[in-house]
Amino acid sequence: MSQNGVHILIFPFPAQGHILPLLDFTHQLLLRGFKITILVTPKNVPILDPLISTHPSVEILVFPFPGHPSLPSGVENIKDVGNSGNTPIIGGLRKLRGPIVEWFKAQSNPICDFFLGWTLDLAQEVVPGLYLFLIFGRILRLYKDLGFVEFNGLPKSPRFVREHLPSVFQRFIEGGDPDWEIVRNGLIANGKSFGSIFNTFEVLESEYLGFLKKEMGHNRVQKLLTKAQMEALTIGLEKSGVRFILVAKQLTAQQEEQDFGSVSKGFEERVLGRGLVIKGWAPQVEILGHRAVGGFLSHCGWNSVLEAIVAGKLILGWPMEADQFINTWLLVDNMKTSIRICEGSDSVPDPMELGRKISEAMSSDLFKERAKKMSNEALEAVKIGGSSKRDLDSIVRDSKNGVHILIFPYPAQGHILALLDLTHQLLLHGFKITVLVTPKNVPILDPLISTHPSVEILVFPFPGHPSLPSGVENIKDVGNSGNAPIIAGLSKLRGPIVEWFKAQSNPPVAIIYDFFLGWTLDLAQEIGVPGIVFYGVGALLISIFFDVWKNIEAYKGLGFLEFNGLPKSPRFVKEHLPSVFLKFKEDDPTWEIVRNGFIANGKSFGSIFNTFETLDSEYLGFLKKQMGHERVYSIGPINLVGGPGRNGKCDDNANEKIFTWLNECPNESVLYVAFGSQKLLTKAQMEALTIGLEKSEVRFILVAKQLTAQQEEQGFGSVPLGFEERVLGRGLVIKGWAPQVEILGHRAVGGFLSHCGWNSVMEAIVAGVIILGWPMEADQFINTWLLVDNMKTSIRVCEGSDSVPDPIELGRKINEAMNNDLFKKRAKELKDEAYEAVKIGGSSKRDLDAIVTELAQLES
Repeated sequence: MSQNGVHILIFPFPAQGHILPLLDFTHQLLLRGFKITILVTPKNVPILDPLISTHPSVEILVFPFPGHPSLPSGVENIKDVGNSGNTPIIGGLRKLRGPIVEWFKAQSNPICDFFLGWTLDLAQEVVPGLYLFLIFGRILRLYKDLGFVEFNGLPKSPRFVREHLPSVFQRFIEGGDPDWEIVRNGLIANGKSFGSIFNTFEVLESEYLGFLKKEMGHNRVQKLLTKAQMEALTIGLEKSGVRFILVAKQLTAQQEEQDFGSVSKGFEERVLGRGLVIKGWAPQVEILGHRAVGGFLSHCGWNSVLEAIVAGKLILGWPMEADQFINTWLLVDNMKTSIRICEGSDSVPDPMELGRKISEAMSSDLFKERAKKMSNEALEAVKIGGSSKRDLDSIVRDSKNGVHILIFPYPAQGHILALLDLTHQLLLHGFKITVLVTPKNVPILDPLISTHPSVEILVFPFPGHPSLPSGVENIKDVGNSGNAPIIAGLSKLRGPIVEWFKAQSNPPVAIIYDFFLGWTLDLAQEIGVPGIVFYGVGALLISIFFDVWKNIEAYKGLGFLEFNGLPKSPRFVKEHLPSVFLKFKEDDPTWEIVRNGFIANGKSFGSIFNTFETLDSEYLGFLKKQMGHERVYSIGPINLVGGPGRNGKCDDNANEKIFTWLNECPNESVLYVAFGSQKLLTKAQMEALTIGLEKSEVRFILVAKQLTAQQEEQGFGSVPLGFEERVLGRGLVIKGWAPQVEILGHRAVGGFLSHCGWNSVMEAIVAGVIILGWPMEADQFINTWLLVDNMKTSIRVCEGSDSVPDPIELGRKINEAMNNDLFKKRAKELKDEAYEAVKIGGSSKRDLDAIVTELAQLES
């Protein structure tokens, strides 16, 4: 089917987790013949390379990043500043409104990330509706000072401690900061968008997709472990007796000084043959997809959750921050498909208990079966007839080619990747795409651009922010503390974006923006186009977001927050809510931007989630009710339908070592251990982890980040000396990046000890492996609750960013998890559900088709 002339503008938030799912969606739109323009700033252009190489017709709309006083010069992506940069980046991007409006007016239909809620106002100024691609899930309201937040208005009434809500809420500052007003107003504005597209699928989040449709009134909808945590984790893995792959970040000297943990010395030797440590980047998707992998111990970030689901692996959740607690709740408490093994960015699990949990989880046939079933659902969702494929295809029906979309990603890897996956899908459907990024985020677009050379990159200088170091344009450079200033900084792009829109002869007819950029909704409304928010996370998280942001005063002073209005009334200690809530400062201009942006997301034309019905059905339904419409879409696991640019840097020799080792392992015997792209373990955590892995007697792969001298000085932990020798043959340590998806997908992998960041959760689900959760921050506690308490498909082995698990207990948990046939069965069932969701007739395929059809009907 051709859609000549239908032009969509994609506006991703400059964060990998936001951008990638949105670019995947764009890929689907391009496949359906839409004309796509992606709006990005210069440094985010490289992220588009894979999409552009696949879809040369995609147009990249590049605006200089306006900057923000609190952002270092040159920062245009969350990866450069961490989550603390969200607010200034949002605030900075908001300054693009004028240029975007001018560009629109000079053109002959935009999609934005949910962090860019202000885009909705812009869209309404230039075109009729704005689609918001909701990357994180379905949560966007704040309850201030409550210890527990219970979302009684959501399906199953999820309840979280406040500290388990995403940090964007916890960091919201009281005090009239315009940056946070941009963030807040933008996120709130997303709820008024024309439609919402989610990187999720019906089986995973149908309740919350449904909730969002009702809520909106329509149907469009980088973690380092501390040394103590790393120690507890490695001890737990060692004690678990389970085969594992541990991905450990390479720490800088500064990170080591900051008490972040590397893999303990001797750990790799002790688990040799049973565990593998990857130091640095790991091919997570490939690992999860390997036949040997049966579980995924993860932070339960949404991307990881979806990758695990696609792989059909049991998720062992350790949520630490952001959406991870909510994602974990969805998987553990709601879906009963995962296991929570730890919780909290500061929590250090008992190594022996962690090992036990890992062992039990990886030995649970029930949870493995559930993971595989969920994986099947995810795959079905993106197949022909699947829910995600259906929703995407329905958007392009009876439409014409050339529809121009502006994509506005948030500059953080966890955001950008999912949004770029969506963008890739839009490009594959023939949309004209312009991606808006700031200069330093342009390279992130390289994979997209190489796949889709037609993508237009719109680069605006990052406006900067007073609280950001000069040159910072991505969260990776400042950590999660940079979210608020980055959001606020990006919000300054509103004017330039509006001006750009006005200068276009064929302006985008919609903006798809990251949910961190909720201020984009206001921009979209100013332009007169639909603002669609993209959530690279789950519907449960966003349901909590909405609840907390709208009721922040009611939650003041509470130690526990019980969300009785949500399905199953999830309950969390306040510290487990995303830090954006905990750090919120009322009347602070920066935090007002953040809060208003999140709230604005609920007013977006539509919401797009990187989830699927089986995982999130209650909360999808809840969000539909809350939003008052049916434009709440679940199109995940977005990594299942594909998108360029997910591969990191891992040399061929390292890959060969990893997969040669995995090929020699029995099926579902290996525990993959990784905590996302940003989290560093403290020395105590790393020691506990390595001891736990060693005591677990489970095969494992441990991904340990390469620490800098500063990180070592800060107390972050590396793999202990002697560890690799002690686990030689049983454990493998990867220092640096690891091919997580590929590892999780290997037949030998049966579990994933994770922080339960959403991306990791999704990857584990796709792989059909058990998730052993150690949530630490952001959404990880919520993600873990979803997996452990709700879905009953994962196991919680530790909790908290500062928690140090008892090594022996960690090892016991690992051993029990990896030998838990029930959990393995549940993980496989969840995988099946995920695959079904993306098949023709599946919920995610259906929603993806619906998005394409909706966008195709927009006229410039």
